[in-house]
Order: sequence, then structure tokens, then C-alpha cells
Amino acid sequence: MRKNLIIKIVSIIGVLILIAGATIYFFRQENEVKTVTDEGTSGDIINEVMTSNSGFLPDEQGEFPDWIELYNPTNGDINLYGFGLSDDETTPIKFALPDITIKSKGYLIVFASGKGISALDQPFAHTNFRLNSKGDIIILSNRAGQVLDRIDLEPIPTNISIGRLVGDAETL
Repeated sequence: MRKNLIIKIVSIIGVLILIAGATIYFFRQENEVKTVTDEGTSGDIINEVMTSNSGFLPDEQGEFPDWIELYNPTNGDINLYGFGLSDDETTPIKFALPDITIKSKGYLIVFASGKGISALDQPFAHTNFRLNSKGDIIILSNRAGQVLDRIDLEPIPTNISIGRLVGDAETL
């Protein structure tokens, strides 16, 4: 029963992500984006963000937390074990990602719910922090705390996501 529910949720998420691609609100702004190399990974992998999810993309409990989409632009798989997400420059690994792999050219949704769930037996990871729709930062760091990617977010309306243009790491 739970397996069928998870399959349905994942299917719904897939459809919603396709719909999101058609409704993304793109900002043309100067964002401080830092990209470095870590074990063969390079490029922007914070791909899309929704800071005020109020009925757009549900989590496994039917709630609508904010979310961050990570993207692997490389030709190889990336294991994220020990990588960190944060909304605080002084703590680059505020939330340690679980032992999960993003396939080449693949995506991963991480909910920014404040629940701090990283157990592999759960369908989704949930950061231990929430995003601020009035403006925030998102930092992705490697195991050593070195910043791989950073996005400074301007205010974003409810149920609107922002995403990067393909091949343009500098523009949201």
C-alpha cells in the first residue's frame, strides 16, 4: 500500500515538474554564483527553487513545504553523501545530504521544510531550515564545506519557482 502511494506521489511530482517548466518565473538579475570542482563535479547544480509553496508540489505527507531542485550537469553520476545545503553563509553545511546519487543529467528535489529528514528510508530529504520568500540565500557545499554553488534570492511570489536557464549559470 505504501509503495503504491509513493509511486503515485513520484508520478504526480514528475507531472508537476513538467508543468513547472512551463510556469517558471525567470528573473534576470545579477546573482553571486560560485562554482568550484569537487571530485569531478562542476557547474551549477542548484537548478530551481520555490520559496513559498502553497499547493503546488506536495511532499510525502501531503504538505507543501518550500523546495530546492538540484541538477547534475555532468556526464557522470554524483553521490551527495556529506554535501551540504544551507541558508547561512557562516554555516555552509547546515543540512548534510544523505547518501543519495543524482544520475548524469538527473534532478533531485529536496524539501526545505525545517523537518531535518535525511534518512534513506524516507522518500524525500527535508532540510532543517526553511526558505524566506522575501529573499534568502541557498548554498551548496562539498564535504569539506567548500562552496560549490550559491544563489542569492530576491523576493519570489507564492507558488512561483525560479530556475536557471539551460547553459546559463549566471542568470535566474
